[in-house]
Amino acid sequence: LADNVATSISKKLSGSQLQANIINTIISRAFPKTLSHISYLPLLLIFALIASYISLKKSPIFNVVAFTGLIGLGPLIGILGFHYGWIINITAPCITLFVTFFIGILLRFLTEEQEKREIKNLFNQYVSPAVVKELLGNRKEYQLPMVKKEASVLFIDIREFTAYSAAYPPELIISQVNEFLNAMTDVITAYGGTIDKYIGDSIMAVWGSPLPQADHALLAVRAGIAQLQKMKELQEKWHQ
Repeated sequence: LADNVATSISKKLSGSQLQANIINTIISRAFPKTLSHISYLPLLLIFALIASYISLKKSPIFNVVAFTGLIGLGPLIGILGFHYGWIINITAPCITLFVTFFIGILLRFLTEEQEKREIKNLFNQYVSPAVVKELLGNRKEYQLPMVKKEASVLFIDIREFTAYSAAYPPELIISQVNEFLNAMTDVITAYGGTIDKYIGDSIMAVWGSPLPQADHALLAVRAGIAQLQKMKELQEKWHQ
């Protein structure tokens, strides 16, 4: 009664039954079969491709569900294989899944962070850092259809630019225009404005859109005054 042993399929099996199963296996020559290491390569490749696609293309929730399902598929394959006389090593496929999912999610995270930084740097050229932070933090809120709203628009350009550009070398004109646009842009973003477009030597800026600003008109006026002061500084510099 005490001759009981634990096996891979039973926690308590009598020793006599175990010995009988061993003798039957030897007589019938129904030995469990194993796969060669090379035979695992297609399985590992399939698991790696599936995990790579899911981790890079699907949502985080889908990743969790798929990873759990595929990891659970490993033991199921092992049990079915054993039932039909095959001993299948499921350790390698499971490790492949885990490593591939981890690398895929890491690459996706790094790529998305890089894209977010590029978008942020691009937006910083046209809007203030506060506006960029708000837009990136609440992207769904601002993905809305066009709406009618009150806003303030400022246009600024170089007076008599056509005649001025005809009288001086192109290299000098380009240098001064770039310096002018950079300086005016800095003033606009400092006062919370958004660059709508550059048109040659002119700039169109907006306050009150895309983010609401209760004092948009005041900010636009203050920006215009600051630009006039900045323009005087540039003129003094260019006349030297």
